[in-house]
Amino acid sequence: MIARFPPAVGGTERQAALLARWLAGRGVRVTVVTQAHPGAPAREALDGVEIVRLAPPAGGKVASLLFCMRLARHLRERGGDYDLAQAFLASSPALVVREFARRRGVPAFLKFGASGPAGDLASSLAAWGGSWKLRRLRSGFARYLCPNEEIRHEFLLRGYAGERLVVLPNGVDTERFRPAEPRERDALRRELGWEGRTVALFAGRFEHQKNLRALLAAWEGVARDRPGALLALVGEGSQREELVREVSAKGLSAAVRLLPAETSDGVLRLLQAADLFVLPSLAEGLSNALLEAISTGLVPVVSRIAGNREVVEPLGSGLLFDLSAPGGLERALGQVLDDPDVRRAVSAAARRRALDVYGIEATGRSYLALAEAAIS
Repeated sequence: MIARFPPAVGGTERQAALLARWLAGRGVRVTVVTQAHPGAPAREALDGVEIVRLAPPAGGKVASLLFCMRLARHLRERGGDYDLAQAFLASSPALVVREFARRRGVPAFLKFGASGPAGDLASSLAAWGGSWKLRRLRSGFARYLCPNEEIRHEFLLRGYAGERLVVLPNGVDTERFRPAEPRERDALRRELGWEGRTVALFAGRFEHQKNLRALLAAWEGVARDRPGALLALVGEGSQREELVREVSAKGLSAAVRLLPAETSDGVLRLLQAADLFVLPSLAEGLSNALLEAISTGLVPVVSRIAGNREVVEPLGSGLLFDLSAPGGLERALGQVLDDPDVRRAVSAAARRRALDVYGIEATGRSYLALAEAAIS
């Protein structure tokens, strides 16, 4: 169960789709139950995964309540088909999954999304009834899956059982997200108009959590001293128009490009053509975009928050900056942009780390072992 699923796009949705496809490819029968999406059929099978979309589409408290009611009915009607139930995020629909699991005696997993000020815990506590919901979710699940250690620690302090809180990193398709061959990379850069430039890429939602205004402020100093540097911002979100105005007001039109949200294939091409990846987020769980970036061999420059730190710190402390340090992001970007030798070394190390730690094969095997243990 997940409130949104592709074609709705977001980190949680992409990770759910990747895991569902991996499991289906290993002979597991997977059904995804989600909210309706405009233009998408109510039922379909994709990559061996059954997708059931229940009306109404996501949006607002009334839609969420109606979805919970229809999800409960679906589970009453088809509950006997399922050996394990999985909920994503500490949301109201997760309460429905909890009740289904308790009544049917079926094991259930709950996967949290993010830690910090925009994470599952903080968002729940800020909402009406959130404390009650968190108390209810404290029982009824065999495992709570945490993308990073900080999430585990947050919920441990909230009274969740330590033996059921499991750190399970998100995964990435390392075969698909790979570095481009030199000729392929040169062709991509010519096509994009990036020849002769050093390109930093952000790909994600244009929302407050991603801290993009701070990135533009830092890039103003970066671009002033490095006329060949280019920042490419790829995505959509509520801050897009504000960012367009700010780029113009700062006189950064030649140094910053705002590109529309891309398909997964389009993002891959941009990652393969860029020189470094920047993620200045205020909060993350374990960013899919960051994992895809290091898998393609991009040098990451990221905020020193839990999910980012666990991925990037082994590659070098100079690649992380403190959100509270004045000028920290500008200095980190400048150091990487000015040293091609460092970029080459970190690029190779980033690719190795993706292969060794974050491949979907390793994440999928760990998940399947947890599921089989819970069912047996």
